[in-house]
Amino acid sequence: MYIYLLILLLAVISAATDRLLYNRHGEIIKMSAVYAVLYHYLIVLVRTVTSDGSNFLSFSFNGKTLMGYGKAAVIPVATYIFIFVARKIEDKRGKDKNLVASLLAPFSAIQIALEVLYVIFIQWPTMRQISLMGIATLLLLILYYVIKGKRSEGTISKTDKRDRIIITVSLLLYSALYVLVGPTELMAYNRSDFIFSYKDAIVYLIFGTLMIAVPASVIIPKYLGNKVTKLFSLVVSLYCILSLIQAFFLNGKMNIIDGGTQEWDEAKTVINVVIWLVVFLVGVIILLKKGKNGNIIKWISIYILAIQTVTLIYVLLTTGVMKGSARQLTEDGCLTLSKENNVVVFVLDAYDVQMLKHVTDDDPDYLAPLHDFTYYDNMVSRYTATDGSLPYLLTGANLEDHDIEQDQNLWYENTHFLKDIMNAGYDIRILTDKCYVEPLSDDVVTNFSDDNYCILDMDKTLALFTKCMRYKNMPFLLKPRYKYEAYDITNVVTDTNIYVFGTDADFDDKIFDKGIDTDCQNEAFRIYHLYGAHSPYYLTEDAELDYGSNAMAQWRGSIKIVYDYMDALKEAGIYDKTTLIIMADHGFNDTQRKSVAAEGLAFDESKTNPIFFIKRAGETKEQLTIDSRATSHDVFFDTIRECMGLEREYYGSVWEY
Repeated sequence: MYIYLLILLLAVISAATDRLLYNRHGEIIKMSAVYAVLYHYLIVLVRTVTSDGSNFLSFSFNGKTLMGYGKAAVIPVATYIFIFVARKIEDKRGKDKNLVASLLAPFSAIQIALEVLYVIFIQWPTMRQISLMGIATLLLLILYYVIKGKRSEGTISKTDKRDRIIITVSLLLYSALYVLVGPTELMAYNRSDFIFSYKDAIVYLIFGTLMIAVPASVIIPKYLGNKVTKLFSLVVSLYCILSLIQAFFLNGKMNIIDGGTQEWDEAKTVINVVIWLVVFLVGVIILLKKGKNGNIIKWISIYILAIQTVTLIYVLLTTGVMKGSARQLTEDGCLTLSKENNVVVFVLDAYDVQMLKHVTDDDPDYLAPLHDFTYYDNMVSRYTATDGSLPYLLTGANLEDHDIEQDQNLWYENTHFLKDIMNAGYDIRILTDKCYVEPLSDDVVTNFSDDNYCILDMDKTLALFTKCMRYKNMPFLLKPRYKYEAYDITNVVTDTNIYVFGTDADFDDKIFDKGIDTDCQNEAFRIYHLYGAHSPYYLTEDAELDYGSNAMAQWRGSIKIVYDYMDALKEAGIYDKTTLIIMADHGFNDTQRKSVAAEGLAFDESKTNPIFFIKRAGETKEQLTIDSRATSHDVFFDTIRECMGLEREYYGSVWEY
């Protein structure tokens, strides 16, 4: 956000200088907006040329030093000097119109109009897209000057007060629905889905609202005139009204975003689009009529905006969204093990035996590094989804006779599996979604701590929330375009010590960058719950992030992360001191079957077997052993206890099942 504050500061200084040098009474706000848009575009253009234009501006400045921001400031300062010199030259030549009136103000007005329309109807623009909009703006101005045969007066036509109010209200209404109130509701009622708190995001949401509403409502009426302002406001307001109609009356029961393909009935989709078109056309016909009907857009927008304001206040006062949970699962110490004895469990989400068979059929030697392990290929999980399997693996609770969806805390009542391990002297650190450890006793999981931080990128945060709101508010035909996954939510974080579930590539990078140290004073028990084989597929076979990846690559890449960890254990000299389990929380379920079928890969629908490999500390073999005895996740608990020298207490270990 600092780059935007720098631009705003320089814009205000430039406008104030204009006020002093040219006695421009009452123009400081308008000229500040003009300079802000101009400086923003110029810095974006330079960053597009010198860095990755597919990024957002704020993201391209992450990690920049004070000197880096100083270099960015050179561009606006040099621009203003150029403008000042050009004005003086024009004054000496007796020109009536200065450079700002003839070019800069119309350029800023058209540019901010294009950017705001792009934000509203498509997405938050990248630097490259903003740069292209600037080129389009220049072409439009050149075309206008050629047609007119003269330079612009700076104001195309007088804009009346009503139209200035309408554009301000319409932009504030959009900002409320998509940038401030909508995202606030989303976070308030789905707090467990976000690793960052509302307090981390609220400043960006407010700043984003002002970025959209203020420059556009100040510049567009002043420099693009009455007709353009009215049309702009009409389109934005109708869009907001249709968004609310979709959200409240047309959505019905929304599909759950679970990694699978999002589909809606074809007839329902067509009817939905027809409703949008009819309402939009009726709105245009009514609202463009002269007379009192022209006020309808203003009063409807004001009414909805008032409701949104009341909604925001209600959510802030009643949901506790501003408080949030201070405790998070951090990565601190999770790659620190003991020199003497460690038990490490990799839980690769949704990794089924049949998935691994596709990998080994393609590469028969892919499991060669696991020659010290035993592979139980006829394992079954008690539950077919993570929300059941993870709590079960952390507690050993048997809830077959309870409705676990009604009360997740039932898992953790009277559980002692992890507490026994802690009492045996083990340091327990777990990487997973925090909701699975939150009900545990405070002192069981060492890395569940309030000593955490989370820094967000402003543009990415705004882009994420507007995408989420579009998925909710768009017609069914367009919803798939705005489908978002867990990784989209975590991708806005630029720096944190909180574990972000789904960032397997980052975890692999940390193994390479930091390795494994042996400074843990206690014996260590580690559980790494990774995204694993779960769709959608973001991992390459080299365990690198790639949104265009595929199933086979992700299945191979997930195992490669374990191989890299094993290499780090050997480099640290504690491979023989470590019991290592590679397993999945569940195998095939409906979501994964659909995703794999979409990839054209064959599988047996009647079977679902999560992978399970184990190597005990000190165990060495020439080749991988495959054990096809029927077994289940019920053996997990006593298997762990036996490896730690504790008595069996549950269903028996994997060796006696």
